[in-house]
Parts: sequence; structure tokens; C-alpha cells
Amino acid sequence: MKALVKNELRLTRKLLLIWMGIVLILCGFAYFEYLSLKESLNELTGLISNFPKILKAMGYTESWIIPKL
Repeated sequence: MKALVKNELRLTRKLLLIWMGIVLILCGFAYFEYLSLKESLNELTGLISNFPKILKAMGYTESWIIPKL
């Protein structure tokens, strides 16, 4: 069984490395995006509070549909 797992990992190593690289790049972009938005977060919450109620309700229903992990 161990040999099968090692063989499968050896065959898919290149693809796994590509996916891990993509995920790490996306995490880096998300982190820098967070840093750029961190200072303007108070302004964004003020803008969101002025949204129409229908848009707020749509946001709440999405959080009900998508389970939080």
C-alpha cells in the first residue's frame, strides 16, 4: 500500500507543485489586497450600511446557503 502511494505521488508531483505554486501566489495576492484595504475598512462599512435593504438581504441569504467551515 505504501509503495502505491509513493508511486502515485511520484507520478503527480509536477502537477501538485504547479497547483501549490498557484495557491501560494493567490494567498500572497489576497494578503496584499487585505493590507491595502485594511485602512479603508471603516469607510467601506459606512458605505455598506447605506446599501438598500434588498442587497443586504441577498448577502445574508448567501451566507445561509454556503456553510461556514
